[in-house]
Amino acid sequence: MKKILIIVLIVVGLLVTTLFVCDLAFDGVFRKECKVIDCSNKSESPSLYCSKHQCNEAGCSGGSTYSYCYDHKCTVRLCDNKKDPGMDCCSEHKCLSAGCNNVTDNPNTYCSEHACKILVCNNPSINPNGYCSTHNCAKLGCTSLIFTRSNYCFTHKCNVPSCINGQDEDNPYCIEHHCLYNGCTERIIDILANYCYSHECQYGTCHNPRDGSKYCYLHE
Repeated sequence: MKKILIIVLIVVGLLVTTLFVCDLAFDGVFRKECKVIDCSNKSESPSLYCSKHQCNEAGCSGGSTYSYCYDHKCTVRLCDNKKDPGMDCCSEHKCLSAGCNNVTDNPNTYCSEHACKILVCNNPSINPNGYCSTHNCAKLGCTSLIFTRSNYCFTHKCNVPSCINGQDEDNPYCIEHHCLYNGCTERIIDILANYCYSHECQYGTCHNPRDGSKYCYLHE
C-alpha cells in the first residue's frame, strides 16, 4: 500500500513539474516581453506588444506608446489621434483650406502654404505663401506686407512719413497731401494748403492756384 502511495505522489509531482515547465515555456517562447522599451509586460499573441501598448485599430497587431501604431497614428508628433482615411493626419491637423490635405503643426489652423506669414496670425493667406487680408497691402495686385498702422505697404503708402493713407493714383502722396494742380505729383505746402509751392498763390494765407505768376487771379 505504501509503495502505491509513493508511486502516486511521484506521478503527481511529475505532473505538477511538467505543467510548471510548460507554463514557463509558454511565457518564454510564445509570450515574450512587450517591444516597447522599459515595458516588462508580456505581449499578447499574435501581437508583439502588451495589451497596454497595442494599436487600437481593429485587427492591427502593431503597437506603440500612443493609442495607435505608426501606420494608423496621426503623423503630428505629440498627437494621439487616428489618421483620417487616405490622410497622413487626423481631422484636427488637416489644413482648413478647402481641398487642401496638407498637415498642420497646430490643430484647426492652416498649412504653411495657406496660412498668413505672420506667425501669430491664424487667418488664411489670400495669396499662396503670402499674407491674410488684414496684413496684405490694400493696393490691388500687391502681395507685400502692410506698413506699421497702415493698410498699405511701404511702397504704396503716402510718402508723408506720418501718414498711413494709400497713395493716390499715379502719385507718391495720398489725396490729402498731394498738390491739386492737374498732373502735379508734388506735396502740398502744409496741411491747410491745396497746392505745392510751385502752384499755390504766394499772397499771405491765400490757397488759390497761381494764375501764370506768383499769385492767383485775385492777387495779381
